[in-house]
Amino acid sequence: AEIVRVLGGPAVGDIRSRLLRLAPGHTREGRAVRRLLGHRLVSLETIKKQQQRRRSSSKYDEEEEEEEITADKVSRMAREEWFDIIDGGMESHRHHGLRHYADDEEEEDNDDESDSDDYEHPLWKGVSTPYRSIIRSFLVHFHSQVMHTHNGIRHSSRNPPFDFTGGSVGNFFFAGARTFFGSLPAAIFLFS
Repeated sequence: AEIVRVLGGPAVGDIRSRLLRLAPGHTREGRAVRRLLGHRLVSLETIKKQQQRRRSSSKYDEEEEEEEITADKVSRMAREEWFDIIDGGMESHRHHGLRHYADDEEEEDNDDESDSDDYEHPLWKGVSTPYRSIIRSFLVHFHSQVMHTHNGIRHSSRNPPFDFTGGSVGNFFFAGARTFFGSLPAAIFLFS
């Protein structure tokens, strides 16, 4: 619904779901691409489920205070997760959550060089460089379309910014391919 609200066009979720189910998962790379395109960004529901699992676990400390999770915080977390995916995740592994850009300069001095050079986002593991390049290109195109649509527009309750919360990476990929080619059938052909 968020993609349609901001970019228009048809909803791609059902198509993505069917294509991923039909996609061959016989190879390690096929499974990695399906995992990547089947991933959903963080949402309030997923955080609440994690908190419930933690509470029901035998290691849960009842005196441990849980941080209040607001919709704004979840929205920021989803946006940061999205940025982490499209850039490969070079920074967030150090922060375990929201990136703190103000802290980056301080941390550069303390980082091991091997740690910063070798990290890749777990969702990209198993995806070869050619596939990674193609998929990432359409994800970045989608992101640029979202930013272009809102560029210069004052955000208000009637025109809020794009909310990545609970978004599907596969839906973002198909929307990026559709807007690039100007055709949903061409985006479907690209996936096949």
